[in-house]
Amino acid sequence: KRDNVMTTESGLVFETITVGDGASPQPTDNVLVTYTGRLADGTVFDQSENPVMFNVSQLIPGFTEGLLLMKKGGHYRMYMPASLGYGEQGAGDAVPGGAALDFEVVLIDIIPAQQ
Repeated sequence: KRDNVMTTESGLVFETITVGDGASPQPTDNVLVTYTGRLADGTVFDQSENPVMFNVSQLIPGFTEGLLLMKKGGHYRMYMPASLGYGEQGAGDAVPGGAALDFEVVLIDIIPAQQ
């Protein structure tokens, strides 16, 4: 157990590398992030070369849950069981069914939902 690591009720393990400041995103917001997604064995299955924009609520459950805990400018690592990732079906050839996932994420900006 380290001070900068927490486990949520869902099983998401969340490590704060850099806290960031300001607001956290809301489920309806868009976020600008850089990320690297790895399998438990360290194999990179996806990563952003440049910042990408996502709608917070349209991602896999563990990524959404983690983003809601982040603050703008923060750098975090999220470890999630398959139930919070791509489940038993996996994701194409890149992520096998039942795979635990490891995402390293930098939250660059939050773009609030249109009122």
